[in-house]
Formats: sequence, structure tokens, C-alpha cells
Amino acid sequence: MSSFHEEQLAEELSQEREWILAAINSLPEEVWFLNADGKVILINDAACENLGVSRQEAEGKSAADVAAMLEVYAPDGTKRPDKLPIDRVLAGSEDRGDELVRNFKTGQLRYRRYRMAPVRCSGHIVGAVATVRDITERKRAEDALRESEERFRIMADCAPMFIWVTNADGGNRFVNRTYREYFGVSFEQVEGDGWQPFFHPDDVAAYVAAFMRSVRERTPFRAEARVRRGDGEWRWIATEAVPRFSESGEFLGHVGTSLDITERKQAEETLREADRRRSEFLAMLSHELRNPLTPVRNSVYLLDKNASLDNRGRRAVAIIDRQVSHLARLIDDLLDVMRITRGKIRLQLARLNLVEVVQRTVEDHRAVLERHHVTLQLPKEPTWIAGDATRLVQVVGNLLNNAAKFTPADGSIAVSLAKVGADAVVEIADDGMGMEALTIGQLFQPFAQADRGLDRSQGGLGLGLALVKGLVDLHGGEVRAHSDGPGRGSRFTVTLPLEQRATPEEQAAASRDEKAERSVLIIEDNLDAAESLGQVLGLAGHHVAIAFNGAEGVAKAHELAPDIVLCDIGLPGGMDGYAVARALRHGAEQSSAFLVALTGYAQPEDQRRALEAGFDAHLAKPPDLEALNQMIARAPVHQPRG
Repeated sequence: MSSFHEEQLAEELSQEREWILAAINSLPEEVWFLNADGKVILINDAACENLGVSRQEAEGKSAADVAAMLEVYAPDGTKRPDKLPIDRVLAGSEDRGDELVRNFKTGQLRYRRYRMAPVRCSGHIVGAVATVRDITERKRAEDALRESEERFRIMADCAPMFIWVTNADGGNRFVNRTYREYFGVSFEQVEGDGWQPFFHPDDVAAYVAAFMRSVRERTPFRAEARVRRGDGEWRWIATEAVPRFSESGEFLGHVGTSLDITERKQAEETLREADRRRSEFLAMLSHELRNPLTPVRNSVYLLDKNASLDNRGRRAVAIIDRQVSHLARLIDDLLDVMRITRGKIRLQLARLNLVEVVQRTVEDHRAVLERHHVTLQLPKEPTWIAGDATRLVQVVGNLLNNAAKFTPADGSIAVSLAKVGADAVVEIADDGMGMEALTIGQLFQPFAQADRGLDRSQGGLGLGLALVKGLVDLHGGEVRAHSDGPGRGSRFTVTLPLEQRATPEEQAAASRDEKAERSVLIIEDNLDAAESLGQVLGLAGHHVAIAFNGAEGVAKAHELAPDIVLCDIGLPGGMDGYAVARALRHGAEQSSAFLVALTGYAQPEDQRRALEAGFDAHLAKPPDLEALNQMIARAPVHQPRG
């Protein structure tokens, strides 16, 4: 071959080499070409950079010589005896694997994943090609993940609660030692859906539903369920878990914790039972205390109407009346505060003229306020609010009683009502004993009292102001207390949102004639209560009949056709007040009378039962007799129900 042709061939080979080198240099992986003798004939830039060798240092050398320049290890760090498996590849086998190689220049260890294959031409092996990918960062991330998972497992196994991880199908991928020991199982026994057999069959559906809702809404889920512990005992657990999602939004599973809450459940059940028994006790206590108060109040009312009573007698009657009112108020306050704290009070809202409520309440408390100088400042125009008249009378009444209690005789009490913006503001101020700032901060808490002296000179249970706050809060209002200090008086301010003006129909109903005479049937087994109430109503001009049991009451109601029936609930003879109401409302001869339950059973559920049985109204014993007379006068005349 001529020199010219040799030079031309060399130039063409050189160009081909440059083209191949440019191509493999564009790859991020290492590329190695070896000839049939196992010598390196070409490497790319990635190989030079990763291993810290130049092309001149590597090319032309055998694989063994290159390996001698480097330290090559197995992935676990042990020395590999065959640094480059070139002999097996040149014999026709493919080889792949991971290795750890030290960079020749920097000394840094790099993780590599290689694949080496023979190169064949015309059926003969003419060399080998190897591609190598640097996996150092991924390997470090995997190692870090493994280390993190190991730390997580150690911490999870030390935790006193169940810790678990699920896959996207809800099956267990991991459970900690507490979980395994609690159920007495190995991980293999609870892997995947192995958790379900330990759950109570009645709780699995709700538990799974909460699980799926968590995935759907991408929110944590909380659930309680019964599980069978390893010793066979059924226990309660509470679970909290959060769903995991990939960056692309794919659901990966949950990470959660579960805790045995059996003792808490048992304590809650004990408290519920105690609460039920307390409610029953308070209801019975209320009934038993109200019954004897009723004839006492009726008798006091009759004595007060006796024109021949001298001044000494009238003072004694006034004292008895005040103490009866005080006892009745204590019963009401105790029950109402208990109901408010349990969320059992429901307001009967109506459009009210607050002027009338405040004025009537002050008049009703004139006996309590008679030793004080009382000023009343009310607007001439109506002040309409949406409220429960009975509860607002309690609010104003309790504040008046509080002012009277802590203001000495001949002291001053000022009651005012004003409109301020969109609110009605009731203010009750006195020049009595006042309060310290610390007392004001605790004033509206149940059983809190300003006077804790052993003499208990002011009495009370410390419930009145707590009840005031609870009722005002239910009305969407606010109550505040202020005092300039001990001996400088107190001021209580109640703010309630204003409502629109009353309708003409409501105004007409409010001005109904209250002097009408009615026929009244009293059904009451307590002889003293029945006869004294009959005398009270007789003084008001009503025509009164009395029955002492349910059956007699129903018979007299059909015989006399009274306008009003006042019926006790706890009647003897097998026919209680509810049965009386049902007989009068649903029997063959339906009564059109206005039915009033007059009873010592005064809980909200008692009121509900009375209305469901057919009563039109419910009054607690002992009733306010003036209010009872007004109810009788205002009661509509029923048409027969058919």
C-alpha cells in the first residue's frame, strides 16, 4: 500500500474515532471500548472524570493495568479479587453488577453500576464494550433511607402505642413491637389485611369507611373500634392516621398510631351513669321539695289577702313569702345551671318588649327590694328583642336578688334600660359592698361567691350569676360586672341584640283582658296544695272544682267541661297526669279545656313529655300565683278536638 493511501486510511480512521468519541462524550454514563486482547482502546469524558484518570493514562493499557491504578471493591466494601471481569466477557459472557471504586485523583469512593458485553464481528469476538453509571448519590440516599428507617423502627418499637404503616391497599407494611406484643402475633400474621380478624365485626365497616374518606378528602382520619387482644379480651382502641401522597398525587398509604382507650371508655361510661343518676336524683329532689312549698305559698297568698291581719302578722307573712321564694329560686338555679353546663337548655324564643320584662320583674321582686331605694329608668317606646321571656325574667331577677343581697338596708339600687346602637342594654347598679378585681374575674363561675365567711350571712349557693351568664350567652348577648372596689358598689350590664317591632297581632294579644272569670278544675292528690290553690283562684273570681286522683279528674272534666284544667303529674291510683291529658285529648269525649301541667317535675324532658301528652302549658311548683292568674285569664277557649 502506498504511503498516500496509508495516510488517507489513517486520516479516515482518525475522523471515525473523533466522531465516535464525540458521540460517547455526550452520554452521562461511562463508556469503555476494549479490543480482543483486553486493552482499552477508547473511553469517554465521564469515565475520565469519575475515575480521575486521563485518556492517555487509560487508553492502550490492559484492563489489569487500569485496575492496578484503581482500588475496586465489592458494594459491601470488601476487596474484589477480579478487578475487571474482562476475561469472562471476551470468552463470550455478559457481566453486570455494582462496584465501589476509589477516584484516582481525589481518593473519593464512588458507587458504580456496570454492564459489560462482548463485541462480535463476522461471528468473531473482536473486543468488549462496557457502560457504567455512577450511582453514588442514589446509593447514599438509599443508605440514608435505610438508616432513617432503622432509626424509625427502633423508636417505633420503644413507643407505648401501636405505630403502623400501610400500603395503598390498606394492608400493613410495618407494625411496631407494641402492636405485635399486644395482639400476640408476628409481623407475617398481620401483614397486608391480617389486621382485620382482630377487629370486632361490627366495627370493621365504619373503620374502613373512615379510612377511605381520609384518602378521598386527603385529611387525617380518626376512629374508635373494639379489638380482641392476644389474651382474648375485647378492648377499645383509638386510631389517628394521615394519608401519604407522592409528588404526582398518587396515594401511597397511611401512617398511623393506635392507643388502648378501654380505661377511658369505662370512665366515660361511669361518668354517664353517674350523670344519669344525678339527673334522676335532682329531678326527684326538685319534685319532693316543690310539693310542700306549693301549699305554703298558697296559704301565704291567702293570708296576705286577709284584711283582718295586723301589722305583725303581715310582717310574718312577708318573711315566709320571701323564704319560700328563696327556696324555690335555689331549686330552679341548681337545676338550670346543671342543664346549661350539660347543654340541655333550649330557649323558647319570641318577640318580646324588654321594657315589659324588666318592669314586671322589678314589680315581682318588690318584696326583696322593699328595704332599698329603687329607681327604675325605662324608655317610653317598646324595646323589642328575640328572647325567652321566662329565662330573661330569671336573668333580671337574679341580678336584682344579687344587688339586694349585697346592698345594706336603705341602700340604693338603680335599674335602667336603654338602646345603644343595635343593642338593648340593661344595667343594675347598687351602692353596696362592692368587689375586688379578683372576685370579678371569678364571679360568673358556678359556686363562686364573693362572701365566703363562716357566718354565711348572705346565703346562696353561688349559682345565680353563673346562671345569668349562661342564659345571656344563649341569647347571643353579653354580661359584664364592674366595681370600683370594696365598699363602692357594683354594676352589672347585660347587652342583648335588638329585634324588630312586634306585630299588631302580638300587641293585641299582650293587651288581652286579664279579668275574665274562668271555670277551673284542679287535679291534685296533695290535699293542702289542692285546697289552698282552690282558695287562691276563688279569690280571683274563678269557679273552682277539685279532684284528688286521675280517674276522678277525667270524670269531672267530662261532667263540668271546665275552661282550665290544672293537673299534677305524680298522681296515685295508676293514672298519672300524662294519662289524664291523653284521656282528655284522645278519648271519645274530647275536652276543649286549656290543660296546664302543674308539677314538681320541672326538667326540660318533663316539659317535653307534658306537651307530647296533650298539655298546653307546663308550670313548676310552687307557681308564681300572679303569673298563674294571668295565664288563666289569657288562656284561649279551645274548640273541641275532633
